[in-house]
Amino acid sequence: MTRAINKKNHSSQSISITNRDNSIFGRRVYSVIILTVLILIIPCFSFADNKTKPPAGESAVNHGETAPANETLPLYHFGIPPYQKGQTVDEIRGLYQPMLKWLGKQVGCRFDFIGGETYEDMIEMVAEGKVQLAGLGPVPYVVAKQKNPQIKLLLTELKWNPERTKLVDAYHGYILVLKTRNDLNNLKDLKGKPFAFVSHHSTSGYQYPNALLREKGIIPDEYFSKVYFLGSHPRVTDAIAAGSVAAGATWDYNWNRAKKKHGDIFKILLETPPIPNLTIVSHPSLPAEIAAKIKKVLPSIDQALLKGLPSAGFAVRSDDFYDGIRLIVEKEKRREENK
Repeated sequence: MTRAINKKNHSSQSISITNRDNSIFGRRVYSVIILTVLILIIPCFSFADNKTKPPAGESAVNHGETAPANETLPLYHFGIPPYQKGQTVDEIRGLYQPMLKWLGKQVGCRFDFIGGETYEDMIEMVAEGKVQLAGLGPVPYVVAKQKNPQIKLLLTELKWNPERTKLVDAYHGYILVLKTRNDLNNLKDLKGKPFAFVSHHSTSGYQYPNALLREKGIIPDEYFSKVYFLGSHPRVTDAIAAGSVAAGATWDYNWNRAKKKHGDIFKILLETPPIPNLTIVSHPSLPAEIAAKIKKVLPSIDQALLKGLPSAGFAVRSDDFYDGIRLIVEKEKRREENK
């Protein structure tokens, strides 16, 4: 009887051990299968993730990249000074985005947008090659080229004439006052009044009107009660509209935008002669073949891609087109040195 019982117990124990072994074996097989699957699929996820990440130091978000997201193409920086700094950098970038995307496709590269905090900042960035392509006003171009003679004029911007019948390569600057100021009808009436310029390196916002005033015997620092340099054209027209200054210097593009913002409230006290239009320039770090392609294709751009920009087109002009600007800059430079 005892043997039978022991035999029965031994048989039960054998069955129990066998079941436990099978369970352990099953778990081990299952673990091996899971591990194998993970080993196979993890590299796939990593590869997919790597493909979507921009290369180190080339973040499209941080740089405000406006070109096609083909990261195998070279990336270059396009900059402009703050001539319309009544708008945010994102707003200005958005206006240039269609042009820069199209241009990148045409010449086989990518462009991102950099807005200068001041005119002086952008002049230095162009001269030092921190931007390889830039849209500069006439005076900033002349000053940048003085700092770095290797800066090249690629194109001159075109704009519509007032009648919108043809594209022209020049614009006008103005000294504006409020129409409601019946006491301000000529330059003599501005004596002892506060006045606003844009920047020492602004063509229509300082250099041209300053030269014309001096030709008429008006020394701004002595003639006006206070002279302000407000940093951008919209700030000048905003200050006139608010009554913070009696008059200010600006250009036709900003005057048209100011009409939309404030209404038709300004009148002209002084108009400059035609001023050579804004430029597209390149630093020598931009490959010569890219610069040549830009010079060739940009004049053919669809005007719809330039909506909201000062430019309505582009044309090739020789460097001596800006010699008159150089004379004004040199005269002002000598005057400052002789103070």
